[in-house]
Amino acid sequence: MSEAGPQRERPLVLVADDDASTRFLVRTTLEQAGFDVAECEDGRQAVSEFTRLGPKVVVLDVMMPGMDGFQACAEIRRTPGGETVPVLMLTGLDDVESVNKAYEAGATDFAVKPINWTILGHRVRYMLRASQILDDLRVSEARERHLEAQIFQAQKIEAVGRLAGGVAHDFNNVLTVIMGYCDLIEKGLRPEDPLRRYSVEAQKNLDRAAALTRQLLAFSRKQILSPQPIDLNAVVSGMEEMLRRFIGEHVDLVVASARDLRITKADPGQIEQVIMNLAVNARDAMPEGGKLTIETANVELDDAYARGHLPVKPGSYVMLAVADTGTGMDEETAHRVFEPFFTTKEMGKGTGLGLSTVYGIVKQSGGYIWVYSELGRGTTFKIYLPPSGETAAAPAEAKPAAGPVSGTETILVVEDEDGIRELVSKVLGLAGYTVLSAAGGKEAAAAIDRHEGPIHLMLTDMVMPGMSGPELADRLKSKHSSMKVLYMSGYADDAVLRHGELAPGTLFLQKPFTPAVLTQKIREVLGGRG
Repeated sequence: MSEAGPQRERPLVLVADDDASTRFLVRTTLEQAGFDVAECEDGRQAVSEFTRLGPKVVVLDVMMPGMDGFQACAEIRRTPGGETVPVLMLTGLDDVESVNKAYEAGATDFAVKPINWTILGHRVRYMLRASQILDDLRVSEARERHLEAQIFQAQKIEAVGRLAGGVAHDFNNVLTVIMGYCDLIEKGLRPEDPLRRYSVEAQKNLDRAAALTRQLLAFSRKQILSPQPIDLNAVVSGMEEMLRRFIGEHVDLVVASARDLRITKADPGQIEQVIMNLAVNARDAMPEGGKLTIETANVELDDAYARGHLPVKPGSYVMLAVADTGTGMDEETAHRVFEPFFTTKEMGKGTGLGLSTVYGIVKQSGGYIWVYSELGRGTTFKIYLPPSGETAAAPAEAKPAAGPVSGTETILVVEDEDGIRELVSKVLGLAGYTVLSAAGGKEAAAAIDRHEGPIHLMLTDMVMPGMSGPELADRLKSKHSSMKVLYMSGYADDAVLRHGELAPGTLFLQKPFTPAVLTQKIREVLGGRG
């Protein structure tokens, strides 16, 4: 149903009656009551005028030539937009059969002639108000259902995220041990030993497994971030050349950077991963070529937007949008696209973790992400990150790779996982350090009391039963103020993070790690050569 002409301040009522005097009286009464009136003489014309004018109320006489009021009412109800418009039927027949037939045709109300003209305007106004209330209720119900679906999906993703985070934590511990012993085995083999090739292949696949656990942690929002003030324009610009090579010549890359873009605060490496994952998704959706657009903008999200996009809060944001002209997605697929392990790709072509990783990084960065897609017309991902009042940090300079390192200092290793504690102690012992080990806070305190001489560094897991690593460090700080503390973890929870990030000055080693990474980090913390 379309509405011709400008918007009316007075509601339009369509009156259909073959008697001119009745039409005149109805028109005069309704105009005095504050309505505009359009007239027609029969039911067929009433249906046509309803489609053309889009009235707010319809008044139909029952007995009309050609098409009577019953038929006209039924036709209007079948017309788009006519399902809910109030219809008042007028008749001179005061019988039950006529009343029943009127309501079966879809009439809202029924009035018998002669009409009480005094109350006709009130009656039509009441019907209109009731219709508006019902429309509001229908809109509200469609909205309580849309929001319920959003809440259910968010709760489902949250539950899966908790499971994924716990699984990733356990896998990171296992991977640390396997990677460490594979590394030690490889170092013990001669370069020409045929077994060395097997060790190298094992390490490659371990690296892939470690990447998968990082994706799980990103989705579950349990990874360790290093947020800093960043300029999204600078991040995109720094990746542009690499993205062009990556997506191939068959895809046209367009970058639309906003001027005076607000600074946001996030982990630049994680934001680069977000852009790369979305670019991969877009490239795969355009096998025959197309256009990939990356756009930045300052945006204001109002109350209306927030109400339809839980749990968005109204306010100022920095937007990053990645759009493609690819195959697009249907509504059901778009609804599930951030679920881990959900993929539309054939077996072996994807893990189903790319967009889950994007979702987790954005959420852990304090932002929101929404997907808009239509089959055959492409997909757009819009990310909204909160602005920061800080100045963007300068790009970090690349550090030269360090060679094998060793030392002679004393290190206390605190780790509740036996395999990791034994591996770390062995690696550090082979590197020349004096190593004390403990499975928890009480054992660590006892080990320190028994040891004569300084302890230069405590390497402790952050998340342990009974007493966390930070709690242990606080307890020992008063007696051993010169002892440095290096935390390690493959998982982030409230014991690790404050407001989603490490406390300033915290020294941290992410699991899983190789022996080389471990010894280099130890040497870096202790300073210089041992």
